[in-house]
Order: sequence, then C-alpha cells, then structure tokens
Amino acid sequence: MAGVVLMAVVFLLDLLTPLGYLDGILYTLPVLAGLWVPGRRYAPMAASAASVLILIDLALSSQAALPMGVVVVDRLGAIAILWGLATAISWRKRRDGAIERLSAIVESSDDAILGMTLDGVVTSFNAGAERLYRVPAAEVVGRRVAELLPPAVAQEWEGYLARIRAGETLDHMEAHRVRRDGSEMWVSLRVSPVREPDGRISGASTIARDISRRKAAEERLALVLRSSPILLLRLDAEGRITFAEGQPLAVLGVEPEELSGKPVVALFGQEEWAVEQARRVLAGETFTAGGRALGRWWENHYVPLRGPSGETVGAIAVSIDVTDRKEAEEKLVRQEALARLGTMAAVVAHEVKNPLAGIGGAIQVLRDRLAPEAADREILGEILERLKGLNALVQDLLEFARPRALRFAPVAVGTALRETVALLSADPAFPELAVSVEGPDVTVVGDGDFLRDVFHNLLLNGAQVTGGKGPLSAAISVQEGRCRIVVRDGGPGVPAELAEKVFEPFFTTKHRGTGLGLSIARRLVEAHGGTLTLESPPGGGTAAVVELPVSRP
Repeated sequence: MAGVVLMAVVFLLDLLTPLGYLDGILYTLPVLAGLWVPGRRYAPMAASAASVLILIDLALSSQAALPMGVVVVDRLGAIAILWGLATAISWRKRRDGAIERLSAIVESSDDAILGMTLDGVVTSFNAGAERLYRVPAAEVVGRRVAELLPPAVAQEWEGYLARIRAGETLDHMEAHRVRRDGSEMWVSLRVSPVREPDGRISGASTIARDISRRKAAEERLALVLRSSPILLLRLDAEGRITFAEGQPLAVLGVEPEELSGKPVVALFGQEEWAVEQARRVLAGETFTAGGRALGRWWENHYVPLRGPSGETVGAIAVSIDVTDRKEAEEKLVRQEALARLGTMAAVVAHEVKNPLAGIGGAIQVLRDRLAPEAADREILGEILERLKGLNALVQDLLEFARPRALRFAPVAVGTALRETVALLSADPAFPELAVSVEGPDVTVVGDGDFLRDVFHNLLLNGAQVTGGKGPLSAAISVQEGRCRIVVRDGGPGVPAELAEKVFEPFFTTKHRGTGLGLSIARRLVEAHGGTLTLESPPGGGTAAVVELPVSRP
C-alpha cells in the first residue's frame, strides 16, 4: 500500500510540473521500496507501473522546459534505469531467499553443523550443535575451538585444520567425545574446506552426527560375538578375511586385527578342507561342511555375497566349534562299543573262570605228588604261573564288564596314594623302587577302593617302564575346585599318536599285559566325574594326570 501511495504522489508531481531533465528518476523511489516489501514480485511490478506512468505523463504534458527530443531520451533512460534497478532488487531477493532457506535447513538439521575460520575460531553453531554438545551458541561463537576442548582433543583439531588448509576433506571419522556435563558420546565427523568463488579456502565446515546408539549396538553385537561359541568371518572376492569376531578366537589365541587382510587359511592353516571350502563358496555355492584344524572340530556354514549384477563379491562364513559335541559323540560310540565288548567279555570270563580253577587245582595236586628233584615239577610250576596270569586276565574282564556300584565316602587322596606306594614297594618284583608323594592331603568324596586301584595301576605302569627302579613321583594340588594328581615316571614316554589309543581295551605297548588296566582306570575316574589323560613332559617320561571333583559329582 505504501508503495502505491508513493507511486501516485510521484506521478502527480510529475504531471503538475513542466517536463524537465531527470524528472523520471523520481520513479526510482517506489521501485526502491521493493528492498523492504516482502516477496520478489513487487520491484518488477513497480517498474512496470512506473514505465506506464512515465509514458502517460509524457503524452499528457503540454509544457516542457527542454526540447521534446531531449525529454523523450531522458524519459526512456529513466525507464531503463528503473528496469535495471528492479532486476537488481529481484536478484538480491532471490539470493537472500536462498540464503534464508539454507539457513533454515542448517538450523533445522538434527546434525551439528559448525563453521570456523582456518585459525579455528567458531563462526556459526546451529541448533543441532547446541542439542548435541549441550552448549548455547552464544558461549561458542567467536571463540577458538582449542579453548573449548580438552588438550588432547584440541591438538587433534589442530591436525584437522592443518589438513583443511591443505585442501583435504576429512570424511567419516568416528570420535569419542565428553560433553561439558560429563556425559559421553560417539560422533561421526565430516570436516571440509569452505571455498570462496575464486577457489581460495577461507574456513572449515564441520558436520557432526551422534552415533552413540549405533556404537552401543555394535559393542553389544561384538560382546555377543565374543561370548558366543560361533566364529563369524567375512571374506572378500579373493578369499581374504575382512571381518572376524567370535569367542573361538580367544580359545585359539588370535586377535581379530591379526586376521584382517589375510587369507582364510591363515586361521585354519593349510588344511585341504579349508582351501576347498573357501573355493566353493567364492564360486557361489551355499553349503555346510566341517573339518578339524588346530586341534578343534569345526562346523562351517557358508553363504556367498553377491553384487548388483549377481556376481560373487565375497562370502560370509559362520564357524562353530563343535569339539565338545564331537568328543561326546565319540565317547558315546566308545561307550556303546565297550558295553557290547563288556557283555561278550562277561560271558567268556564266566565260562572260563570255573574251568581254570579246576585245571589249576589239578595241576597243583600233580606237582605236589612229584619228588622235589623231578624235572617235570618245574614245568608244572611254569604252567601254574601262566594259569595265574590267565586268571588275572579273567578277573580284569569281569571287572571291566561288570564293575560294582561306587560306594561314596570321604577319601584322603594323599593317604590313599601313600598306602598304594607302600603296597607296591612291598612287591618282591620292585625291591629298589623309589616313589615320592608331594602336596596336600586333599579329601575328595569317592570310592576309596576304586581310587586305590587307579593309583596302583598308574604307579605299576611307571614301575614297569622304569625297570622297577623309578624314580616315580605323585604330586597333589587343588585347582578350581578339583583335585589334580599327576603321576610321573622317567620312562621312554608315550608317543603323541598313542596318547588316547592306550586307553582302548586290550591295547598295550608292553610285552605282557591284558591291555585293560588303563581302560578300567579311566572308566573308574570318569565314574567319579573326573578325567584321566596322559601327557609327555618336555623332560621325557610320561605324566598321568587324574582330575577329580572335590565334592560328589
């Protein structure tokens, strides 16, 4: 409205005065009002109206202070000036509108957007930055960023600004930050140079996004992976590991960073199955397979990763450590085989035991009837010794096939070991045997007779492999609620490939023996909820390790 009034006043003044030089310039006043009138359409409309009024005044006026030709040129020049002015005002309005829209976008952004000079002085700090950092813009703008941050972070920013001055853009940087109120957060930073129209770098723009929730989710996922019995691998198209996480890595003593960029065989070794399975999944096959590596059994699930065109660009492998399951399966198979073998052994032993007793008694009578100097008396004595060995085998078969139920009671392990040592030392076959027992006299709940049988078997084996002289040692300790007994000898040791096989029934490395001793001993220990294994110490010999729960299993 004010513009219309101003335009009317100028027209009346122009109409009432004689035509003169530069009279049309007065029409610039209502056009200039467009600088303050909202919108971009006012200035062109005012210039159009002024142009029409100038022409009307030129047509209606009968008086002129100058020649008419000069007046016409003057008025046409005024019209050109008006349109030039209107165009400039419209361009400025468009520019100001763009700046206002950009400012609104920046202010309404959830991201923190900061502007600063190359010296690190903050020049702008949007509402998102106030929400993220919980600091009012008035306390930040005009101050150096180094004054607002801890020394370590301020030094980090000096490095960022040095790279910005060199024209570098810093993208997707993740940083841990502590707010002024002490709360912590993770942010993703993008710092880029601000360039003038001539290309000169005049400052830096920083966009910070709160990624605390994402980082917390990643940490929870990593915790789940580190704690779960699965191993998650990501392979690129060349079979190199780009991601590895999972609890089995800790068991293998490997850090995820150590595997990055390495082929999958760096984890599983040069196993043929690992190489073949990697080849199959990178060829686009989805499958499940397994294999044994690094002393563990693995069940592997493979899925290829495909690109936009369907080509294989990598693979996901989920490896599960199934060692315990495989060992349980093998143990179950072994127990079933032992049960069948035990049934057969019981039948054989029952059918043989009574005839053996009769044969032994008859030979004893025959030998007693012979004169002491008779040559056959020695032969009959040898037969009796062989019958005793055969009877011992039958007895072992019976114990193996039908062990009695355990009778649980407190057992002092040290006392039981020393009693067994005393019994073995009294054997005429080992007059020079040296045995030492060390450690606390730990009390466990178990069957004392069966445990003495186990100790006797282990000590007897040690005595036999050392030629009856030893030395043997038995060390007792308590570890994590379990009693550990280690019986060591100085013999030739057991090869690693036979460390488990010697526990199989009827397998023996000695010239004479039933091959049931260690099998029975392990069965008795496992009946107590314990374990029996053989180890080969670096110094030689064999260490039989018995672990028993202190309380009743």
